[in-house]
Amino acid sequence: MRTYTIGRDSQADVVIPPKHSQVSRMHARVTELTSGRYRIEDLGSTAGTFVRCETGWNRVSHAHVDPRDTIRLGNLETSIDALIGTRRARKSDPPRSNGHSSYRGLEIFISYARTDIEHVRPLVALFEEQGWSVFWDRKIDPGQQWSIEIEQALAAAKLVIVVWSRASVRSEWVKAEAMAARERQALLPVRIEDAAIPLPFNLVQTTDLSAITSQSDQKQAVRQLLNAVGRMIEKTNRPEPSSDVAAGLFRAEPTYSGLNFARAFFDLNGRLNRLHSFLGTLVLMVLGFTLNPMVTAIVSSVSTPTNRLEALIATSIFTAMVLIYPAVCIYVKRLHDVDFSGYWAVPIVVMGLFQEGLSIGFLVMDPSGRAAATNAYLVILAALSIPVLTLMLWPGNRSANKFGPPPRR
Repeated sequence: MRTYTIGRDSQADVVIPPKHSQVSRMHARVTELTSGRYRIEDLGSTAGTFVRCETGWNRVSHAHVDPRDTIRLGNLETSIDALIGTRRARKSDPPRSNGHSSYRGLEIFISYARTDIEHVRPLVALFEEQGWSVFWDRKIDPGQQWSIEIEQALAAAKLVIVVWSRASVRSEWVKAEAMAARERQALLPVRIEDAAIPLPFNLVQTTDLSAITSQSDQKQAVRQLLNAVGRMIEKTNRPEPSSDVAAGLFRAEPTYSGLNFARAFFDLNGRLNRLHSFLGTLVLMVLGFTLNPMVTAIVSSVSTPTNRLEALIATSIFTAMVLIYPAVCIYVKRLHDVDFSGYWAVPIVVMGLFQEGLSIGFLVMDPSGRAAATNAYLVILAALSIPVLTLMLWPGNRSANKFGPPPRR
């Protein structure tokens, strides 16, 4: 996608002859759109920019036109094809050495992983519908020309939108573009998937589109995104986005949003809501209660007290090996959901292991000793359960945080 400035100034991309005296030195800017149409924007000219319509000439500040639509710049009546047709055909022309004039006036540069292109299209359509010029298509001939084009567009754009996904967080090129934008304070991150944004970009406020399902939340997210873009490129009076364009930004709501056991028990990344963390903990408790009789039978089969203690230690270690990692995964993601570091899961897991050992020790006691220790055992068990219950019941952050987007509630 290219942007062209038009005027009598020698630095314009399309230089108008002096005989057209009503054309300003920098009269208008024309931007190619992905739809095949063009956006023409008046640059504050004296004589104005006009588009022919059924009732005559319509003076515009900006408008979308077809390549052969008749337009008028001052006293010059022409079309987009007539103005930039030859320039558009000369794709092998090297870029100018005096800066990045071919992208002068570019408003938005979108950085993304190539595999996300179908998810980026609605984003581009949304911005173009607002009349903003967007650079996003990387179908450029490979080699030096490709890198120069990317660098020039990146440097010229008023705003760089980085689309974070599971693919783009692993892309060195996307991270390099994000760093360049961050250094000149032109970075606006947008997350489209549940992916952990790498440092230092997770320190920048991110627009999260990955976990929004209701139409009201979608409209609010689109409005907030457009407001953020508008503030950064100093645009006002934007039209309301059409519903079909806005809806394309969001993924279809899944038919099932229950607990993913594999991810809950074996993934330390992301967040887990109250219900799913409670269900996961309940599964681990059932598993623990299932293992306890087996452990008790093994320990009880050992005759001497010394061997019985050794068997108790060995079987407790076995039980811990089975339960500890799934428990850590659940507690870490639950802590993430309430804005705490996952390292706080360490004391919780230690208390859980102590509770497991205490339960096994209680079960292998002789009946008289078990009866005497029952009250103390229950009090200790209740005290050790308080941190876990508190964590399970604590309300999570309903917005995105540094650990990822909010889980489905």
